[in-house]
Amino acid sequence: MKKNSAHLIEQKKEAIMTQNRHQLIYAKKGQKRDEFLSQLVEEYPVKFDAYSPIAIYVDGAILPEVEQMNSNLDVNMLNLLGVEYVNLSVAHSISKMVFSSSESTFDEVALNLFLLKVNSSWAQKNYLYQSDTSKDALASLTRDLEKSKSYYYKFYLDYMQGKEEKIDITKLPFAHIDPIEYAESVKNLINNKAYFCAIINYEGNGFESSRQAVNEVIGKRCNATVSVKLFTSVNDWDLYYTFGGPAIEFTRDYGEVDFDGSKRAYSKSRDRRWFL
Repeated sequence: MKKNSAHLIEQKKEAIMTQNRHQLIYAKKGQKRDEFLSQLVEEYPVKFDAYSPIAIYVDGAILPEVEQMNSNLDVNMLNLLGVEYVNLSVAHSISKMVFSSSESTFDEVALNLFLLKVNSSWAQKNYLYQSDTSKDALASLTRDLEKSKSYYYKFYLDYMQGKEEKIDITKLPFAHIDPIEYAESVKNLINNKAYFCAIINYEGNGFESSRQAVNEVIGKRCNATVSVKLFTSVNDWDLYYTFGGPAIEFTRDYGEVDFDGSKRAYSKSRDRRWFL
């Protein structure tokens, strides 16, 4: 029985990691789900000069729902916070995983091109990165992405409390970033032709604009570069709309994996209630 169970777990890992389409993976919250996520990250590490998918755990990808004390909330500001926080979370998680890898030895030309791209596209003028510092530059880049992500997190909390109204981008190494373009640049740097699996462990009570920002990524045809693997309980991910656009749809935009049978049980329960 244990051997059978282990075999099923391996099949599920392959079903998730060896196809690049975005996926909603239904699994109950708890130790079993957490252990499985850890195994994915361990067994699909960063590889240079390869075609091998890389598991990236996107830590804290979604802003939490908090009590609203500000009576003058602006929807555009809320959407901006949701988008930039998700985007910076993905970019930071990729950097943290890739640049701390034991394999991290970079071709000088590729590194120069990568840092040039970062400097010209996203880095603020006071935070430009010099290639002659090599790994020091990449370590600084990773810290600066985290600093920018943390700024948006704190600003969001203060904004909801009515303590902040305007983002001061002079405090930010990165005011914004395109996580897909950034991921493609990192792929070129390490010469990996596969894709990053951005693993999001959603446990409920997420800020609506943050969840919509995740849906925006799922709705893009970007899975050859970044494939979202969203782990959620059946009832927790109940928002499928993007910002002003169509809802993401099963089969067209993403696939589903019923990790522990909870989706099947939920569907049966709904069917029974329908016929009662």
